[in-house]
Amino acid sequence: MVIRSGKAPYLIFAGLRGTRPYAPSCVLRQLGGKQELPQIEDMTRFVTDHENGEVAFTKKMLQLWKTRRVLGEPVPSRFHPESSKDYNEWLKKSLARTIEPGPNVPHIIADVGDKHQIRLHQLQEKFDRNELEHQRRHSEDAKVIAQLKQELQRAKQCMLELDDSIEQHIQSVERFRH
Repeated sequence: MVIRSGKAPYLIFAGLRGTRPYAPSCVLRQLGGKQELPQIEDMTRFVTDHENGEVAFTKKMLQLWKTRRVLGEPVPSRFHPESSKDYNEWLKKSLARTIEPGPNVPHIIADVGDKHQIRLHQLQEKFDRNELEHQRRHSEDAKVIAQLKQELQRAKQCMLELDDSIEQHIQSVERFRH
């Protein structure tokens, strides 16, 4: 599989109506390879329409194709695509819109699998924060409950002492009556 020229991360295709840049290194996962961080370079100058039946920059195109680099066969299973850590970080930043879009970086990157992984990661972080908050509140509630139990125990003790005292007073009063 041809993935790039020797000097640039793309090649140029000449079609019936014009030329278009070709950068399969940006979609290696879709081809069954390991996705690496894409090399971003301005390819917009190679998007042309043929004028008078002539192909623009033919020499540049031929030079790029002569220095093309070939990647071996894709990985055997296209159902378990891989991506590098650098690519995952780049994609995460891109999806979070924390990197500046360039000529070849679209405003929205639609890698559904990674997008779902990032969403899952965000939800897991939110769950973890909520769980910590819940545990903190539970701990505070447990302290308050323990304090209330101690106060209740003291109140019960006071009530028993008061009950004993009243009982003694009643017995004293009954002794005087007889």
